[in-house]
Amino acid sequence: MEVKDLLTTYWSQMTLVLLGIGYLIKRVLDIKLKKREINHDLFQRNRIGVVNRFFESYAQMELVWEHIAVYEILNRKYSTKEIDEIIFPSLNKLSNILFELKIYFAKSDMSNFEEVVEGMKKINSRLSELYFRHSKEDKVTEKANDFWIYRREVLKRNSELIEKLCINIRKTYGEYR
Repeated sequence: MEVKDLLTTYWSQMTLVLLGIGYLIKRVLDIKLKKREINHDLFQRNRIGVVNRFFESYAQMELVWEHIAVYEILNRKYSTKEIDEIIFPSLNKLSNILFELKIYFAKSDMSNFEEVVEGMKKINSRLSELYFRHSKEDKVTEKANDFWIYRREVLKRNSELIEKLCINIRKTYGEYR
């Protein structure tokens, strides 16, 4: 028997076999697509979660800098250990979240996050520099004012960076107008 005879004689059975094969292929592709969709959804949820934690941690660090007793610190009413206990938990948390962000964002997207964290570290460095600067000409009030001016400049720059981050995140998730 030739192929032509097989097709004309058993056309209904061949149609069922082809439909069965087509259905199986469709099911396999649907399962793969669903798996990819679930992975993408989970990735996006985790990504948003870590961004939220970054913003929460940043806000906490900003509060530390706004409410820190600079005048008392510069008058040496706090030991370096006490100062570190005030600053470093929030600063370390922010740095740790930055590393977690690297899992979810491309290197090109990380620059604003990194610059925000770097700004917070610079504020800490400035406080340390002023704390350990022992000069008879430097008055505590001048040092405190120097710190507050520097802190204000860095936080202003960070605010601009945070706004850029918010715009980029809204664009990514389709809610930017």
